[in-house]
Amino acid sequence: MVVGRTVAGRGKVLIAAFLYCLCLADHSAWAATAMVVYGRSGAGSPRYRTWNGSAWTTEASANSLAAFPEWVVLRGSPLTNHFALATLDNTDDIEVQIWNGSAWSTLFQATNDAGTHTRRVFDLAYEQLSGHLLLVYRESGTTEVRYRTHDGTAWSAESSYAMTSSNPRWLQLIPKRGSDEMMITCIGNSGAIHKAAMWNGSSFTNQTDLDGVDEPNTRREHADGAFEGVSGQGLVAYNQDSHSPGYRTLTSATWSSVQNAPSPGAQTQWTRMASDSLSDEIIMTTLDQGNDVNVTIWNGSGWGSPFEIETNTPYSDRRAMDVAYEPQGNEALVVFDDNTNTLKYRTWDGFGWSVEMPGPSGGSAPLWNPQAVTGMVSGQVFVTYCTDDRQIRSVVWEGSSFGSALMLAVSSGDKEHETFMVAIAGLAAAPKIVSWQELER
Repeated sequence: MVVGRTVAGRGKVLIAAFLYCLCLADHSAWAATAMVVYGRSGAGSPRYRTWNGSAWTTEASANSLAAFPEWVVLRGSPLTNHFALATLDNTDDIEVQIWNGSAWSTLFQATNDAGTHTRRVFDLAYEQLSGHLLLVYRESGTTEVRYRTHDGTAWSAESSYAMTSSNPRWLQLIPKRGSDEMMITCIGNSGAIHKAAMWNGSSFTNQTDLDGVDEPNTRREHADGAFEGVSGQGLVAYNQDSHSPGYRTLTSATWSSVQNAPSPGAQTQWTRMASDSLSDEIIMTTLDQGNDVNVTIWNGSGWGSPFEIETNTPYSDRRAMDVAYEPQGNEALVVFDDNTNTLKYRTWDGFGWSVEMPGPSGGSAPLWNPQAVTGMVSGQVFVTYCTDDRQIRSVVWEGSSFGSALMLAVSSGDKEHETFMVAIAGLAAAPKIVSWQELER
C-alpha cells in the first residue's frame, strides 16, 4: 500500500510504502502488543501481564498447571494478537495454553514425563507466514525429539525426529523472517552429539553436526543461531574443545563446513545471538569458562574481533548476559551481570560499543538469566531478570535510558531456571514503513 502526504511548510510530498500483513480470520491488521509471563514460588498458575503502551497492566493468572513452572516459553503470533505459552513444571509435564486476545485456551499436555525439569528440553515457535505453531520437546524413554504442530484450531498427533543418540538437554527453535522455515538446535547430554537442522514448514531436514563439544558444557546452552536480516542466510555458533567457537552458515538449504570464530580467550559456556533486521549484521554474545562476557560482530561474511565487556561475572554455570536490537535496527543493547545488584549494559550504534553503564538496581547480587527482547516502538527493548533473592524484575529500555524497574514476583521458583519471558505479538500484521522518498510537489 502506498500512501502520500504533504509535509507542512516544506512543499514536498512524502511517499511511504506500508507493509500490511492481514489477519486470516477477519482480514484486518492487528496492532502489535506485548505480554510477560512468570512463575511465583508455590503457585501452580503462571502469572501474566500485558503492555498498555506505557506500562505493564495488573497481574492476572493463566490456567493452573497443578504444579510449579520451572521453565516458561512465551511466543507471540506474527499475524494476530495471540500468544502461546509452553511450560515445563516440577513434575516434568510439558503443557501449552494459547491466549486468543482475551482468554486462555484449555491446557494441552504434550507429555506428562519429559524426563527432567533441570534444563529447557522444549521450545515453541510460530511460523512467520502461516502463523502455525511448532512445539518440540523431550519425552522420557526416547532420545528422539518429539514434535507437534498447531494450525490455529487443533494440535497434531505426536511425531518424532532423530537428532542425537542421547537425551536432549537443550532444544531451541529460531524462526526465519518472512518464511515458515526455522532452525533447530539440539544439545545432547554427552559430548560431540549435538546437532542443528531445518524445519521447512512441514518436516525437519538438512541435519548437521555441531562438533567438538566436551561433556561439561552439555549443562549449558552454548549453541545459538540467527538468520541474517537481508540475505536470509542462517548462522549457528557453538562451543568446541578449544578456545574458538565453531560455526556453520546455512545458504539455500546447504550447511557450510565447520569454521572457527575468533577466540574469546576461553571455552564458550553460553551463547546468545541477535540479528539486525535492516542488514546482515549479527551480534554474538558469549560467557566463557573464565567468567568473561564477550561480544563479536558478524558482518554477513566474517567476524570482527571479540570485545571483552565484562570480567567479573561470578559464575559460568548460569547465563549472565543477553543482547537484542532495537526495533528500527542498526542499534543494539547488551545487558549483563557483574556480581552486583545493578544491571549493567552497553549499546551498539553500528560502529562501536559504548562504555559500560549502570542500569536499575535492587534485590541481591548476582543477577540471573537476563532476557532482552526487541520491542515495538523506536528504541524499545524489554529486559527481564531474576535477582539472587529470587525477585523477578522487568525494566524497559527506551532508546537512551531505562525506565523504572517493576518487581513482577517477590519469590520466583528456582533462580537457576528461566521462569519468565516477554514476547511480542502482531509485529508482521502492524503497518510498517519499509521505504520512503521525498518528491518535490
